[in-house]
Amino acid sequence: MQLTKKQRKALQFRGKLEKPEKDDRPEKPAVEKKPSKKSKKDTTTDSPAPPAEKKKFVRKTNNAGNAVRFIVFVGNLPFKSTVEEVREFMKAANPTSVRLMTDKDTGKSRGFAFAEFGTAIDLKHALNFHHQWLGKKKINVELTAGGGGNSTTRKDKLDKRRKDLDKEREKERKTKRRKVDEEAGEAGEDAAETHDA
Repeated sequence: MQLTKKQRKALQFRGKLEKPEKDDRPEKPAVEKKPSKKSKKDTTTDSPAPPAEKKKFVRKTNNAGNAVRFIVFVGNLPFKSTVEEVREFMKAANPTSVRLMTDKDTGKSRGFAFAEFGTAIDLKHALNFHHQWLGKKKINVELTAGGGGNSTTRKDKLDKRRKDLDKEREKERKTKRRKVDEEAGEAGEDAAETHDA
């Protein structure tokens, strides 16, 4: 019985068939391909150039195989803010896109936006804008699960991410307080030493 090429490859992969030294089939004579009518390339060279390696874009995915998107909710924006202003405000975090939500009838800003970032590092930088001032308003920058909807799994996911973020922010506040206290303690000791001398 003659095996098909696909069957031979499968058996070779499983290790049940050794790779043949040379294919049993007779060699086909080399046939020159005629250039297609669409191709406008010069085909007068004797040796074809090696194909250029293409860089593949690999999108990060989660365990479920879905693409990972790094999105934050930006709330409490001034109603006169524009996409360009929000992008300029967050330029240190390199947002790839900013979607400012507007009223369908009037076209005016609704006071919040969604900013998307290319990497988790940029997302982390964006979260540092939480409670910063944009114009005369103190904005909120929060994590979002993306998508929308009010399913319990989405709400649970958001709650968990927000709690983790709050813990991280509290840890940062404590380290800042500790540094300030240590600096104040050192300054107090220096002042006491100079006063004793």
